[in-house]
Amino acid sequence: MVPRATLIAVLIGVEVALLVAMVNAVQGRGMSWFPVAMTAPDTVPGPHFGQRPSSYQFPAGAHPAVIVDAAGVDVVVETQAIPRIFVTLHTERSGPFTGKAQEISASDEGGTIHVTSDDVQQTHVFGFEKLTLQIIAPPNTRVSVTDAGDVTLSGFRAATSLDSRDGAIEVRDFRGDLEAYSSDGRIDVTDADCSTLHASASNGRLVLTHVNAAQIDASSTNGRVIGTAVQLRDGRVSSSNGRVSLGFAAGADTTVTAATSNGRINVSGFAVPASLVKTGGNDSDSDDDDAPAAKTIRVGAGSGRLDVHTSNGSIDLSQEG
Repeated sequence: MVPRATLIAVLIGVEVALLVAMVNAVQGRGMSWFPVAMTAPDTVPGPHFGQRPSSYQFPAGAHPAVIVDAAGVDVVVETQAIPRIFVTLHTERSGPFTGKAQEISASDEGGTIHVTSDDVQQTHVFGFEKLTLQIIAPPNTRVSVTDAGDVTLSGFRAATSLDSRDGAIEVRDFRGDLEAYSSDGRIDVTDADCSTLHASASNGRLVLTHVNAAQIDASSTNGRVIGTAVQLRDGRVSSSNGRVSLGFAAGADTTVTAATSNGRINVSGFAVPASLVKTGGNDSDSDDDDAPAAKTIRVGAGSGRLDVHTSNGSIDLSQEG
């Protein structure tokens, strides 16, 4: 049997939580017991119970651009073939909620849309809150995210820069110059054609799938680098603490110089390697003390120059297709 004192304490706690929730509702701070699904703003949405989206619309000029600074907020950037830019903050909450709801502001400064979020610290009696900033813009929009949580971008055809302090970055169906930096998360780039590609994950994997890059600088400080069906010409791919695996698609044209400080270099599928050069070093993945720690491999005609390096991990190079 539950002691009477304990039961009374629990009932008092529930009453206090309900009282706080009702006060917030009266003061316009909002309360939700159920999450609200995110929907594309074909028109500026009105308020819903439990959701107070901040919404904006702007005309898109001939050279549209969007700059986002939204610390801790997940950002989803999608394309739509109309000359307008939509900005909406979606809030999902569960449980009584105290404090001012976090909001965004957006302004048009000479054709560049600046989107910022406040730094309001939320307090929850219990439950959760999830903030997602949704941006819909024409495909030729230049996008720059200077701070955010998770970032997802798809369908764009212009120079893009994405920076996440503590989230993952995912890019799909992209054409143009791309920069992607995550201080604590994974980076995935799929179906991209870039004249320049700079990607750095400080604490997570870097995954490239069907990526064509004339100039690349890709690295992971503490995670693997995985490339599938890639065409990389000039530049550098490296990992400080993880394996690097690159599978080159048919048509790739570069010369790979691979070196590892502590690992093994594995090569497969190439018709004629340009040369195999032993430079010494440890080989933790093999019992063969004579296994080379550096190799040079010709891919296709070998016109490019690509350096691949790991400080603590093996390197896998293969020809696909």
